[in-house]
Amino acid sequence: MELVHRRLLRWRTSLAIILCLATTAAWPYSYWRADGFGLCTGPRHYYFIATNAGALTVGMRDSYGEQRGVTWYHNPTENDRGIYSLLGFQFILLPRGMVLGIPIWLCAFLFAYLALRCFRRLPIPIPGYCPNCGYDLRATPARCPECGTIPPQQESISN
Repeated sequence: MELVHRRLLRWRTSLAIILCLATTAAWPYSYWRADGFGLCTGPRHYYFIATNAGALTVGMRDSYGEQRGVTWYHNPTENDRGIYSLLGFQFILLPRGMVLGIPIWLCAFLFAYLALRCFRRLPIPIPGYCPNCGYDLRATPARCPECGTIPPQQESISN
């Protein structure tokens, strides 16, 4: 069980680092281009997620006659931050929908915090203990009796 927990922690740390790097790269890019995905599920339902002018926006609105399915758009950025923008946060209430904007710098900061927190929880291998499960190997240095791992050989220093 400890091995599964350790592997999940490593995967979570790696995913948080990748997401931090991706949002850090998307932040300046969003001032140049507006990218987004939309999903039209019916005549009045269009859901979207997009980056534009330093913000990650999610929302829903009327479909305005668009076809059902997933759409992707890639346009020059519109530097309209909306009337209700404070430190990059947005909330726009439309006649038939709404838009919520979160600054990308906040997303990058949260992913960096998550990566740092997960990284600090990764166990540090201690000499004399199994690198896989942490069992004390002083009595059986050749093989771990708990999980069967053969530990790396320790170099002895002799004068």
